[in-house]
Amino acid sequence: MPDEFHVSSLVVHCRKECAGGIAAVLRTMEGMEVHGGVAEGKLVVTLETASEGEIVERLNAVQLMDGVLAATLVFHQFDAPDSSDASTGSCKPWNSRVVT
Repeated sequence: MPDEFHVSSLVVHCRKECAGGIAAVLRTMEGMEVHGGVAEGKLVVTLETASEGEIVERLNAVQLMDGVLAATLVFHQFDAPDSSDASTGSCKPWNSRVVT
């Protein structure tokens, strides 16, 4: 569905000496934003995508990076429009589901 919108948050636990480089690479990935944790080696990251599949692809890519010890999905919110109401032809309001 092209109108889907997914917002996720991740914690990326990495070797402290690699954290700065990993954060720099994450910032170049589409939809990724690093919010902190570089000094501790525990990066707080948000990810915005158009599908669940993209979340899985990006999470797998992060987990395979050198220096990453673990990358964990912490939060996922999914927004998509409801299908149109056949009886009136009007669109229903957006449906928001939060998965944690």
